[in-house]
Amino acid sequence: MESMFRSVWPVLLLVAAFLSVGCESADTRYTKHMGNAARYLAEGELQGAILSVKSALAAHSDDPAANKLLLECYLERGTTEPARKLVDALKKGLPDDDAVGLLEARVLLLEKRPDDALELLAGYMGVHGESAAALTIVGDGHADKELWAEALDAYDRATQKDAQAARAWFGKAAILARLKRDDEAAVAAAKAVAADPHFGRGYLLQATLAEQAGDRKGAVEIYRQALKSDQRVELPARFGLAQNLLALQEVNDALTEGKQLVKEFPDAPHGHFIVGVAHYLQQQFDDAVTDLQTCLAKAPNHAGAEFYLALAQYQRQQWEQALGAAKGLQAQHPGVKPVEMLIAELLLRTGDPKGAEKQARSTLELEPESAFLYRVLGAALIAQGDGEAGSEALEKAQEFAPDEKLEFALGDLYLSMNELDKASTRFEAAAAAHPDERGAQVRLFYTRLRQKDFDGALGLIATLLEKQPGDPMWLNLKGAALLAKKDKAGALAIWQEVVASHPELVAAHLNLASLYQKDEKWAEARTEYQMVLAVKPKHSVAHRQLAVLDLKEGKLDDAIGHLEQSLESVADGQVAMALAAARLQKGDGAGAAVAADKATELAPKAPAVWLQAGVIALAQGDLKGGEARLRKASELDPKSAAVAYHLGGVAAAQKRWDEARGQLQRAATFAPDDPTICQRRIAVELATDAGAAGDRIAADYLQNHPKQLAAYQLAAEAAEVRKQPERARQILDQGRQTLGDNLGIVLLQADFERRQGNNEDAEALYSQILAKEPKAAEVIMRKAQAEMAGGRFEEAAKSYESVLALAPEEPVPLNNLAYLYSDVLGQPDKALELLGRVKAEVVAKSATVRDTLGWAQLKAGKVKEAVATLAKVAAEQPAVPAVRYHHGAALIAAGEVEAGRAEVKAALEIGLKGTEAEAARALVEGK
Repeated sequence: MESMFRSVWPVLLLVAAFLSVGCESADTRYTKHMGNAARYLAEGELQGAILSVKSALAAHSDDPAANKLLLECYLERGTTEPARKLVDALKKGLPDDDAVGLLEARVLLLEKRPDDALELLAGYMGVHGESAAALTIVGDGHADKELWAEALDAYDRATQKDAQAARAWFGKAAILARLKRDDEAAVAAAKAVAADPHFGRGYLLQATLAEQAGDRKGAVEIYRQALKSDQRVELPARFGLAQNLLALQEVNDALTEGKQLVKEFPDAPHGHFIVGVAHYLQQQFDDAVTDLQTCLAKAPNHAGAEFYLALAQYQRQQWEQALGAAKGLQAQHPGVKPVEMLIAELLLRTGDPKGAEKQARSTLELEPESAFLYRVLGAALIAQGDGEAGSEALEKAQEFAPDEKLEFALGDLYLSMNELDKASTRFEAAAAAHPDERGAQVRLFYTRLRQKDFDGALGLIATLLEKQPGDPMWLNLKGAALLAKKDKAGALAIWQEVVASHPELVAAHLNLASLYQKDEKWAEARTEYQMVLAVKPKHSVAHRQLAVLDLKEGKLDDAIGHLEQSLESVADGQVAMALAAARLQKGDGAGAAVAADKATELAPKAPAVWLQAGVIALAQGDLKGGEARLRKASELDPKSAAVAYHLGGVAAAQKRWDEARGQLQRAATFAPDDPTICQRRIAVELATDAGAAGDRIAADYLQNHPKQLAAYQLAAEAAEVRKQPERARQILDQGRQTLGDNLGIVLLQADFERRQGNNEDAEALYSQILAKEPKAAEVIMRKAQAEMAGGRFEEAAKSYESVLALAPEEPVPLNNLAYLYSDVLGQPDKALELLGRVKAEVVAKSATVRDTLGWAQLKAGKVKEAVATLAKVAAEQPAVPAVRYHHGAALIAAGEVEAGRAEVKAALEIGLKGTEAEAARALVEGK
């Protein structure tokens, strides 16, 4: 909110200034804006100060005080050209003004002309004498020339004349810090901020001194004070704050500061660097690579970004890319030990053992007792076939790091290279050398599984269980080996045994739950995941899987809760996507949009995430935002049919027809068998009165997909829209002949005849379907609608009753049957009973159901309730003729005849039809 305010208040300030013209006198406006400008300048709000001064100048043009204040703003901002133009104008207009001379001296320093500034100041003080302000600028001039003693002398003389000369105290503190006189510098910096609590550079110097003294927590507090006190130093203060938070391992807080930097200073590298390092420390290596590459695009020689980029790519096993980044850093900063060591290992991992050997040997000259480098050297020599020299190097590594298990490291190295036999050999040696080290045994076990040596894996576990009978970890691994051998029953028995005896072992519960899910034993799986949460309440995987089970059972609120817990525990883009989908399903569009955007933050390179975010934005009515997200998805996956389909929809919604055609043609190229794409292409042609083109698209699709039901539906609908019912009927008949017993084509025929008003034909077709599928509730309901349209109300009522026997709480048949009972069959009490079965939340959301309820209340003689119910519906839906008629009839029944007749007349005017129109005319005429 604060940043948004900063971005809009300058505009609001100008608007306010314009609106005030004519309402206040020029003097009043001048005084007000000058006061605002001075306050903004003191608080570091330079943009606000400049706009306020310019507003003051609009009231009093060429005012000297206003122009001097404007020059102060330019000096603080460091904008040389406008400062020079303004000081020249002031010199010309105010040749005898003392303050202008000091301002010009500051401009000269800004222009990197300290000699000229000092010469001017010498003349100035010869005439006007020494002042704290003049001496401070003299100190600045000497400091620019690195004449430290002269600068300190000038600053001391300035503070002797004015103990509140904050700029002089700061200048002195900066020089003392440069001279490594940190204690004295800290005292002077403290006096600077005491003299001017809004002097941000003083806080920055204090924070730097605290960092150098090892007081990072103190530095954090000082940087936070700087951010509160002076907006001019927001970039360095927030960056320094974030760096210290990283050093204190407060990674989440550092990430927050980094994101704020990116938001406030998107063109600067600082925020992207902080976010990248934070993501690296959170082991979100994909995101770290993206962030650090963005940083380097803005600052190509950023050494820190190069180093962390190499580390992140190393963690992603992108050895070549990591090596490239490390070598780039090496070229800028040769001899940096961590970089040189990293390059040695990366050369080994990229298949260059000779280069790794050379790099390791040269780096050992910098770090002669590095076990790491001897380990790399040994591995490089072994890879070149020199086992004896390699062994000597590894023994040297062991000498420098006797507790380091080198066989582990080599095994992991070979495992990462997928050299499974070599890895197995190393882990066997490690396990033999360290029999009590479980890590070696576990590595060896999983290596054998990857080798598909299932019996070897089971043999290893059997040996371990002989030494440690009943050990839950080994039993859990035994289950994994049995499952790998496709012995599901054996794995099930083992895991059940483990969770019974050791309920605290989370891994066994997760394995057992996964097995239950594969067997569709949902209740048993749920129990195991709940057992995991009993041990670890914030376990991300357990929450995520419980959400899957909740969705399967229709427990939407529970699913959302579990997904939120999972996302809170571990930031995962896929979980955020699932949360967005669940919230959208619940009808929480705003919440879905938030979750979808979170998914794009967590997985910025995943096109599916951007696609979902775009679709959700479109569902919220945000065409611009939806299109932007979809275009990002298209960049990441240019051949996505779904993305092109939705982009075509956006273009069509904005009547960019050629673009819509192009996108939908792309979508059809990528997914030629998708009928929804064809449907949208036809809709675009029909919307532009290019019906013949729509027909061709439909005909081509039908020709290419003669066995697809949707092809006949699209072709028939296109003909129907173009008012060619006979052709539509022929297409559906053709589909009936081609598809044979497919009930879907019969349903299409039935619906078509109902829309054409051929209700008896429609009923016959629906009956054909029901003869084979008697419990097809949707078909029974459509048959009821045809029966109602044909005036067969008793039959329609029976059909709706049949639907309700299958789906007792379904609101649509309840509403339609209730309307029949109240309006046609003369049983309003029964209608009210039916409507009482509709869920309260459905009644609250559905104006149609409430209209039926009000009508039933009126028919049942509950006039007062009817008026109250129908008044609300009429207010919500004033353009629906039946609603206005029902409301008017209720008002007339309540004795409000004139108001009621006005409502009924309105219903007739906006298109009330059929028997209700006749009844409405009778009411208007008082019959």
